[in-house]
Amino acid sequence: MKKRRITMNSLRILRLLFLFSALLAFQYVAEARQQIGISPSATNSYAIPPERTTNSILFDLTITGDRLPLFYRYISTLDGQYPVTRDLGGAALGFILHDNLRFITYGIGHGLHTVSVTLQKRTAINPETWDYVSSASTTVTLTQYHRVTVQTSYGGGTMYIDGEEKSSGGYLDVPKYTTLTIRAKNNWDFFDNHWRKYRKWVDDRDQDRALNPELSFSFQVDRSISFTASYGTQVQVTVMSQNPSSSNISYDGQWFDIVASFYAFDDDPPHQIAVARTSETYQRMNYTFAHWLEGSNVYSSSPSTTIQPTRHTIYTAAYDRKPLPPEYVTAGGTVGNPVLIYWERHPHPLVTYEIWRKVKRQGQSEGPPVLVATADNQTGGCVDNTYLVTNGYTHDLLWYDVRAYYPPAQSYSDPEWVPAFGRQDLSASSKEKEELAEDQSTIPPENSVSNYPNPFNPTTTIVFKLKENSYVTLEIFDASGRLVKSLVPGVDKAAGHYSIAWNGKDNGGSRVSSGAYLYRFIASPSRGGTPYLTSGKLLLLK
Repeated sequence: MKKRRITMNSLRILRLLFLFSALLAFQYVAEARQQIGISPSATNSYAIPPERTTNSILFDLTITGDRLPLFYRYISTLDGQYPVTRDLGGAALGFILHDNLRFITYGIGHGLHTVSVTLQKRTAINPETWDYVSSASTTVTLTQYHRVTVQTSYGGGTMYIDGEEKSSGGYLDVPKYTTLTIRAKNNWDFFDNHWRKYRKWVDDRDQDRALNPELSFSFQVDRSISFTASYGTQVQVTVMSQNPSSSNISYDGQWFDIVASFYAFDDDPPHQIAVARTSETYQRMNYTFAHWLEGSNVYSSSPSTTIQPTRHTIYTAAYDRKPLPPEYVTAGGTVGNPVLIYWERHPHPLVTYEIWRKVKRQGQSEGPPVLVATADNQTGGCVDNTYLVTNGYTHDLLWYDVRAYYPPAQSYSDPEWVPAFGRQDLSASSKEKEELAEDQSTIPPENSVSNYPNPFNPTTTIVFKLKENSYVTLEIFDASGRLVKSLVPGVDKAAGHYSIAWNGKDNGGSRVSSGAYLYRFIASPSRGGTPYLTSGKLLLLK
C-alpha cells in the first residue's frame, strides 16, 4: 500500500514535469513566432526635389504573434529620433500582421538614414508592463536636389551650367554637394538695341563670385541658388544747347559748341553736364538759361547737374530765347509819297517782322497800335500806303515799331517806336488835296538835322531832311568821344524827310547813364560833291 502510494506520487510528479516541459517548449515555439520585420516598400534610395515638397517614404512591416492572448505594439524611430508608437491591440490564437510605416522626408537631411522598429507585448494580467519581443532595422539613402538658376541683368543672352547652354532664367537641378562650373558666353552682347559688357557674377545674396575678365567660376552646391551675370549697358549720350554761341556746353569738364555725343555705360559713376553762361546775347538774340531737358521732359533747373543715363538719351540746355529789335529803323520818305519804313535785317535767319503803327492826331490822344504788315527775314523795308509823308507836324504824328518775332519760341522783341510825320489821304477834299500836294511836293531845299525833346528821358527823336539822294551816317558819342550808338550806320537814302528815335541804349542794348551826348550826322551826295556834316548836343536826364 505504501509502495503504491509512492508510485502514484511519482506519476504525479512526472506528469507535472511533462506539463512543465511542454509549456516551456510551447513558449519557446511561441516566442520564436513573436517577431517583426521591416523593409522599404520600393527602393532604398529616394530623391528629394529642390522645391522641397512633402514627399514620404513607405516601409513594409511583417509582425508574427503567438497563440497566447497577448497585446502588441511597436515603436518606430528614424536615426534614433522621432519615435512613433502604434498599438496593435489584442491578438488571439496567433497571427501574421502586415502593416505600413510612413516617414515624411521634409526636414530630413541629405545622406544615409536608419529606420528601426521594436515589437513589445504585454498580458491582460499585467497591463502596465511591456516586454521586449524583437526588433528590426533597415537603411535608406535620401538625395537632396537643389536648383541652380542663371540669368543676366538685362534679361537676355546665353550662359552655361557645366557646359549645358541656358537662356536667361534657365536652371539645372543637381544633387547636393555637386561641383558645378558657371560661365557667361561672351564679354560683349548686343540685345535690345544696346551693347552690353560683362562685369561680374553675383549670387542671390549679393556676393561677388567672378569679376571681369573672368567669365566663369566653380562652386559646390549646398542650397538652391540663383546667379546673375551683371552687364553694363552701353548708351549714347547727346548733349546739346539751344544757345548757338561757341563753347557753351560741357560734358565731364570738356567744352563744346552746340552739340556733342558720347558713349557711356549705365553703371558708370555719374557724369557732369553744364552750360558756360546762363545769360548772353548772340546774333541779337537774348538767351537766358531755363532748365535741362531729358528728351522732352524737364530734368534739372540747375545750370550744372549730374546724369546717369540708362538708355540712349538727349540732354538739351533749354533757354528762354527773345529777339532784340532790328537796328537802324527809320520812318519817312519824300513829302507826298507813302511812308517808307527801313531797318537792318536781323542776323538770326529764323526771325521775321511785324510792323506796327500808332497815330497821334493833333488835339487828340494817341490811338492804339495797329498791325500794318508782316515781313520775312530777307526783307529790310516796307511801305505804309495809308499815310503820306508831310513836311513836319502839320497833321499826324506817326509812330512805327518794327517788331522782331522768333517762331520757335513764339517770342517778340520789346517795342521801340520810331516817329514820322504824315497824313491819311483816303477821304481828303479837293482843296485839301491841292494844299497837301503843294506841301508834299516840296523837296527840302537844304539838309538839316534837329531833335526833340531835348533834354529827354528816355527817348528823343532826331529828324533829318535831305535835299538830294545821299549816303547817310548818324552816330551818338559820349562826352569823351567814345562811340555809343550807331543809329544809321551808312545807308543810301532818297531826298526827303526822315526821323529816327534813340532810346538811350548803347550798341550792346544797355541803357547809358545820364549826361551830355553828341550826335554826328554825315550825308554824302550820291552823285558826288561835298558831304554835309553837322553835330548836335543831346542831354539825357534821369
